[in-house]
Amino acid sequence: MKDYPGVYARIADQWEEWIKPTICQNHSDPKPSFCSSSPEPPTPTPPSPTPPTGCESDEDLFTFSMTTDNYGEDITWRLRQRNSKGKFRQIYPEFDKEYGDNQEFVEEYCIPKNECYRFIIFDSWGDGLCCQYGEGSYEISLNGSRIKKSSFEEKSRQRVQFGNC
Repeated sequence: MKDYPGVYARIADQWEEWIKPTICQNHSDPKPSFCSSSPEPPTPTPPSPTPPTGCESDEDLFTFSMTTDNYGEDITWRLRQRNSKGKFRQIYPEFDKEYGDNQEFVEEYCIPKNECYRFIIFDSWGDGLCCQYGEGSYEISLNGSRIKKSSFEEKSRQRVQFGNC
């Protein structure tokens, strides 16, 4: 939905190969009707929504992926958009999120196209995500194209500017 964060995944291509067999193998009796041994006629694959990300045509999909180190709670980040006066204002996240230790996180947001953005990641302890206390890293991308991948080693802050700046 526009102006709301969301996470989207395309899983339809995994139905026959993994999801259905896993459900049927692990489900107690009576099993769901789709687990019957009689072959079902193939159903046509519905067309993908456009755009497949759930973003509107005037938006890009911004993705933040991170693997935390032993101290995930030290990490915060901001995505800021430049306004007409040249100042950057925070747009995501709207609150500080607490991250767990040694875990993977993926967050996606639809952001307006053709704007200038500044991504900032912070480590309150100043050791980044790698290497003294674990093997963490982060990556940001726009519509699936990588903008930055970093272990953010031995730093308290890292900035990345991208878009139409």
